[in-house]
Amino acid sequence: MKIAVYGDSFGGINLTNIPDDNEDRGKSWVQVLLEKYNVTNFSTGGSSLFYSYEIFLQQNKNFNYNIFLITEPNRLTLNNVNDHLKHFNLTMLELFNQVAKNSNIEEDKKIINAILGYYSYIHDQKYIDTCHALMVNSIININQNSLIIPCFPTSIPDKTSLVEITDYELLDQVLYLKDNGYEPWKLIDNKWTFSDYRKCHLSEENNRILANIIDSSITNKTNILDIKLNDYQKASKDIEFYYLKKTLTSNGFKDSRFNGELHNLLIDIN
Repeated sequence: MKIAVYGDSFGGINLTNIPDDNEDRGKSWVQVLLEKYNVTNFSTGGSSLFYSYEIFLQQNKNFNYNIFLITEPNRLTLNNVNDHLKHFNLTMLELFNQVAKNSNIEEDKKIINAILGYYSYIHDQKYIDTCHALMVNSIININQNSLIIPCFPTSIPDKTSLVEITDYELLDQVLYLKDNGYEPWKLIDNKWTFSDYRKCHLSEENNRILANIIDSSITNKTNILDIKLNDYQKASKDIEFYYLKKTLTSNGFKDSRFNGELHNLLIDIN
């Protein structure tokens, strides 16, 4: 069976190459499905729903089954720009503002300032939400042999999403970080931040569990994946295994492994 996967980083490997990091991180759920099916993966990290929707419109008939990961609204895909700025995520608005201030690349500054202007003066949430819902609702009508998977709570309202599994894996640590104002892609001391280093934002164990559940959904011809948190496991390794450190420089971000810095954020100094 030929299967296509569309979506954002929840369908991508989501790892960058970091020197001296040779840990085996297992297979993503897409790689697990490859053990049984002929899978073509169109997923791109940080991409918008419209980016994936266009590919789906062009490609869906070429496959026996389509798996569509629904990202969050408010993402932009820009044409005719450098790849590192092609896909823009609204949650990174503050971070991109800092990048523009620190960057020595004038073209990057112009692009980022244009994006900031769009969200300040043009962006219309009602319009975005309406377009998002129309695209999601049309997928099954276009091709019945499709499985929709929500990635975020705003992907399909009232449906449990993949990001909730991501948080569930390290629930106590994630909640503590958020309660103290620390979140992925939010600068700390205007110098560094952290981002997910998990394949498809899931641990090795949960990638395999998800792959098995998707496999059953393909057999049962399910159209919307019903995600139940109690089907998944808590992370088996330390939190610094699952995140990477991103240090802001004049040339963008430098990635490295943590050496206790993330642990320090989890220490209650009060």
